[in-house]
Amino acid sequence: MRFVGWLTFLPACLAAQTGVPVDPAYLLRDLRSAIQDDSLAAAAELAGKLDDAVQQRYSAWLIRDANQRIDEALAWLPADTESVWVNQQSFTIRPEQGIDMLWARPNEAYSVDRLAVLNDGEFYRALGNRKVRLVVAGARSIRGTALDSVPAPVAAQDVAYVFFFAEPIDFTAPDESIQGRPVWHAVAKIDAGGVPRPGEKRAQRDDENWLALARPEVGEPPFAAADLPHHPDGKAVGTTVRVDSAKQQMEVVYLSPAELLRRAGAADLLGREFQVDQPEAGVWRLISDVREKGPFPVHFVMVMLGFGMYR
Repeated sequence: MRFVGWLTFLPACLAAQTGVPVDPAYLLRDLRSAIQDDSLAAAAELAGKLDDAVQQRYSAWLIRDANQRIDEALAWLPADTESVWVNQQSFTIRPEQGIDMLWARPNEAYSVDRLAVLNDGEFYRALGNRKVRLVVAGARSIRGTALDSVPAPVAAQDVAYVFFFAEPIDFTAPDESIQGRPVWHAVAKIDAGGVPRPGEKRAQRDDENWLALARPEVGEPPFAAADLPHHPDGKAVGTTVRVDSAKQQMEVVYLSPAELLRRAGAADLLGREFQVDQPEAGVWRLISDVREKGPFPVHFVMVMLGFGMYR
């Protein structure tokens, strides 16, 4: 089974514009005429319309540019990528804010949680106060063993993050060069996965990561029922996820002929966090009001797509 997931955060500023767009050049001409005629009320009104028109043009450009950047990133990911998610909601990296402080903003938390711990935060601090316009992430090898959860723990997967910044960035001297491109080696301390024992600190291991400055040229699980988010069923085709930040609504479409495992009472996580229905055979739909439920449904689907918290 190959899971292909798509998670898109849509910022309100990029929502579809309504009405007939007005050419800013005409507004600017009329504004100059109003100023020359000392028609201050008309000039003020035209100035407001001009500002709206420029913002609409800018928003439309951002949408076109984001689509192009996403296509580029998808072309860079390997062909056997199993899960993809996209964060189109821009944010600024704040090293002084720990990952725990981003719990209520999952789109940021899952964008930077790995970056924040590499080399004890060295790269995260170097990128402090930089604006991230777009993040595209892909994962493969999300399958677990018979004893593990599916998806496998995030540290056991092959994961790539592509960050698009609002301005060029520079790091310190690179550690190596691969195919003529500078790369940096980074290590994070993560749980070694051993059996926990009372009174003993869990063992850790070094998890290796590599960073590069990208350029444009550059067995089915045995589960009979889907126990989401960790255990999809063996006949599942895949899942798609859409988060609309303007409406604060999440919609998950899970493609499988199998049943969704439901539990009784308070243990029914799906029923508590989502409205679940089946529009047609083989299609399950999970809808959640993020404004009402809080960030947990977003964390739920990030785990489902194989992007659980790094450590």
